[in-house]
Amino acid sequence: MNIHKNNEILHDPNYEVVRYEKKYYSSYFRLFGLVYQKKLKTSNSRILQTAYGKNITFLMKYRNQIVGSHSLYSIIFKIRNRDFMCGMSTMTMTHPDHRKKGIFVALAKKTHEEAKKKKFGFVYGYSRAASLYGYKKRLKRKELPWANFIKIKNVDFKVKEIPKVHEHWFPKNLDFLNKEYKTKNDFPVRVEREYRFFKWRYKENPYYRYLTCYKKDEFFFVFKKYSDSIHIIDFIGRGPQLYHTLIATAFETAKKLSCKDVTMWIPNKHPIMKLLGRKCVKKLEPKDLYLNVLVFEKKLEPIVYDFNNWYYTMGDADVF
Repeated sequence: MNIHKNNEILHDPNYEVVRYEKKYYSSYFRLFGLVYQKKLKTSNSRILQTAYGKNITFLMKYRNQIVGSHSLYSIIFKIRNRDFMCGMSTMTMTHPDHRKKGIFVALAKKTHEEAKKKKFGFVYGYSRAASLYGYKKRLKRKELPWANFIKIKNVDFKVKEIPKVHEHWFPKNLDFLNKEYKTKNDFPVRVEREYRFFKWRYKENPYYRYLTCYKKDEFFFVFKKYSDSIHIIDFIGRGPQLYHTLIATAFETAKKLSCKDVTMWIPNKHPIMKLLGRKCVKKLEPKDLYLNVLVFEKKLEPIVYDFNNWYYTMGDADVF
């Protein structure tokens, strides 16, 4: 296996790229704990596949030890009303004793090659600065302008009723609400908020507990408490009071949990921005998180590389 170090190629037979299999789970578990300083709380099946298909995960072995990992989680994007399988970079790990040897780039290239063979439309990720250089310079990904990250302030929306918030509750008829949530159709690059998305992204997410709010045939909201803030993670629904209810419920949740702020990601062209107005929004800068994309289907480049075409919430990044 060729390992890059300081732009030189070292031929070291002790390094070997292998595809992730169930037998590597214990070693993968240990590497995760070493890199992230916390326990891995996910199942083997979640590493292998999402609700959309099989994931692409390659590992780096050094002798009999797993020292690196890079995954592309399979997810379907709707691009101008056509479905394309795409890959979201996640679980990028390198053992501290084996850094600066090109392991990250070697594994990422391997996942990219596999994704291209499988006819993925594009691959993308929300990366830390440490990974961004490799993605851009070595893997030819493009960094896109950052998400519209806002703190909502000075809001006092009056709604008939503040709905009850549950912990980690996901009803099964969310496909109906996804179809009724028409605003997303204004954005030609998006992940549909179907039940399978919510189940995979939140219900089966091993890292966080989410707060959910649901009213049959009207709306579904996902919040998360983070430090002294309430994140509006995701939402779907219908009706003229949808966004008023969303924001009022977020502020009521913040009050009950002694949180100071309500924050969210939302496209600049989303109706929520017009509803809030400039006086009710403070734009924030994301800390060490960068969206980068590589499109394989040439005809998709003008659409996907224009971030104004993307519908997104915090739910589109695996860090939330």
